Amino acid sequence: AYASQYHPHYDGVFLEYLIKAGYQNDSRVKRCLEWMLSVQMNDGGWAHPMLAEGLSWDEMAELSSTHEPVIPFDRIKTSGNLVTGMTLRAFACHPEYRHSEEARRAGELLATRFFKANVYNTYKAADNWVRFQYPFWWNNLLMALDSLSLMGFTSEHAKVAEALEWFVEHQSEDGLWENSYKKKAKSIDTERAREGRQWISLAICRVFKRIYGR
Repeated sequence: AYASQYHPHYDGVFLEYLIKAGYQNDSRVKRCLEWMLSVQMNDGGWAHPMLAEGLSWDEMAELSSTHEPVIPFDRIKTSGNLVTGMTLRAFACHPEYRHSEEARRAGELLATRFFKANVYNTYKAADNWVRFQYPFWWNNLLMALDSLSLMGFTSEHAKVAEALEWFVEHQSEDGLWENSYKKKAKSIDTERAREGRQWISLAICRVFKRIYGR
C-alpha cells in the first residue's frame, strides 16, 4: 500500500516472488493470502478501492501520499482486469492456494476478460492484453495464461484455447514473439528489446509445455 491505502495487486505480485523464493509456508505469507481472500469481490476478482469509488487521479494521488483514512473495499463493485490478474499471481504460484475454490473463481473471471478493455481507467485499453514483459508485473495475456496453467486450466477451456491460438497465430518467423502487439507499438531493435523477446518467448513455451505436456 501507499501510505494508508490498499493496493492488492502489488501485494499479489510481491507475494509471488516471496513464494518462489521458498516462503510459501511462512505464516506471514499465508496471513496475507487470507487477507486477500477476505477482500475478494463478489464477482470473484479484485478491485482497487479508490478506482472502484470513482476517485479522480488527483484525489487518488492525494490519498496515496498522506495518512488519510483508508478507503474500504466494497465487495459488490466490479473487479478490474489489472488488479485481478496481478493479485491472482500469489495464488497461482502457491502450491496449496492455487487449488482453492476462490482462486478458481478468480481465474474463471479473468479468462472472460481476455482481450477486453479494463472496466476502470488505469491500464484501460484492450490492447494492453498483448503488451508483454518479463519478469511478470502488469497484467497481460501471457501472465494470465501462465497463472491459469499453473492452476490446472487446460486447452479444453474455451477462453484458454482462444488465448493459446492467439499465440500460435502471432509467432514470428524466427520462432519468437514480440514484446508488444499494441496498435501503436514501435519495433525497437536494442539489446534490451532482443533479450526481452527471448524471455517472453521462453515464458510462452513454458505455458504451452505445461498445458500440452500433461
